[in-house]
This record gives sequence, C-alpha cells and structure tokens, in this order.
Amino acid sequence: MPALTDPLLYSAGDPHEVWRRLREDSPVSWHEYGEHGGYWAVTTHAAGLEVLTEWERFTSTKGIFLRPNFKDPYPGAGTMMALSDPPRHDLLRKAIMGLFTARAVSKMEERTRGVVKSALQGVVEAGRCDFVKDIAARIPLAVSAELLSISMDDVEMLAKVTTEAAENSTDIEGVEAQQAHVESLRHYSEIITEKRRNPGQDLVSALTRAQAEGLDISDDQVILTCDNVIVAANETTRQAVGAGMPALLESPEQWQALRAGELRLKTAAEEFLRWTAPVTHILRTA
Repeated sequence: MPALTDPLLYSAGDPHEVWRRLREDSPVSWHEYGEHGGYWAVTTHAAGLEVLTEWERFTSTKGIFLRPNFKDPYPGAGTMMALSDPPRHDLLRKAIMGLFTARAVSKMEERTRGVVKSALQGVVEAGRCDFVKDIAARIPLAVSAELLSISMDDVEMLAKVTTEAAENSTDIEGVEAQQAHVESLRHYSEIITEKRRNPGQDLVSALTRAQAEGLDISDDQVILTCDNVIVAANETTRQAVGAGMPALLESPEQWQALRAGELRLKTAAEEFLRWTAPVTHILRTA
C-alpha cells in the first residue's frame, strides 16, 4: 500500500484505486508518518461524518492538517474558527454572521458578478487567456478583497507573500519564508489599525468590534483569520476552479448541459469541489 502522503501517488499513481481498496478492506487504517508515530485514515463517508461532527471526541484544536512533527504547536490552534470547537467556535461564528445574512450575500453577489464580467472582458480584449491566472486566481481574490474591504492590490500582495512563505517554508535557513511572513503580518496590522479608525461591514471590522465588546481574540488571531481567507482564495478555490475547467473539457456533454441550463450552477459547483478535491485531507485529534 503506497503512503497516502506521497505526492507521487497523486501525480503518477492511482489514488482512486488506493482509496477504493481502503474503503472496502480497511476503512479505518493506521499509517506511519513523521517523527512521532502516524495517523488513522478514515475513508468511508459514514465514518468520516462521525469524526467531523462529534467534536467532543474528535477535536479541531490540535490542528486540521498533518505535519511531520505533531508535537510542535499549531499556529492559532484552539483560538481561530477553523481550529476551535464549541463554545468558542460558536462565539467566533456569531461575531461575523452579519456578513453572511441574505441581504449581505446578495450585495456581495452583485459585486462578484461585476468582478467576473470585468475578468472575462479583460480576456476578450487581450485575445488570449491563461485560465488559472486570469480567471481561477483573480476572481476568488477579488471576492476576498470585498470580504476584507481592502484593495485588490493589497489582496494580491498578501496572496503573493503568503505563497512565498508556504513555498519556502522548508528552506534550511527559511530566510525568504520569514521575510514574507513578516511583510504580511506588518500589512495585516496596518489593516487592523485602519479598521479600528474607520470600521465598515467587513471581516476585520466585525472581529475588532467583537474584540472591543469583550470577545477573547487577540490581534494576532484576527490576523491569522484574515490570512486563512486569503489562503482559501489563493489556494483551494483557485485549485478547484482551475481543475474544474479541464474536467468540463474532458466531458463535453456535461459542458453542453451546463450551458443549456440543464444542470444547476449550484450542483455543478458542488461537483467541482467533490471531483477536484482541492483539500486532500482534514485532521481531527481524538
């Protein structure tokens, strides 16, 4: 059985066959990994749902992704929304729920349609298209700019330094990663200061308001939350959209059904996420 963490399994192997065998023969299986043991892989829908929903038994507070050294502290663990369990998770969620009311989402949808039209118009005028760069990357970053209420230039800069930090995180010296990290933290701090002076209807303002009203969340945790938004847009959403297009091109009947309105866009979006699987695993700790 190949290691599930081996990149070659996904670039040159057949991961679907490996997962099929695991589901049928060993739906909960032990795998050696890293410096301190390994992990249990849960590969069936029912068992996975149990692990992800029973937070009393399987916590998010120890981190949500595999790392070679499980004993190293996970940044933001137990404090950020994605890395916390109830009741803290519920308090953080309540602080930003105003951004996701039907009215707020409707306004964001209108602005997002404008972003999409602008991106497509730019491609038409240029007469060429790098789909990942011009569409799959640009649109989610523009939506992040709306959510954070900062300029597109700021979002693109933060996405760039976040990527540089991730790509250079294994350098022996780690100098480039550290420089990129410091630059992003400085910029986020400036954004927080500005939102305290001039609050709006955005994620940073919502969190700083909750902070002023007594929510136990530090500026560092606000920064990590914002950074998660940028990473989600720059990595997972970009990868899902970028991989979804070739899938449509390889299945022209699905492409035509989508264009003809025979398939709902919501259904197609959910299928893109299922098929492309931009997040290959999620971790819980028992």
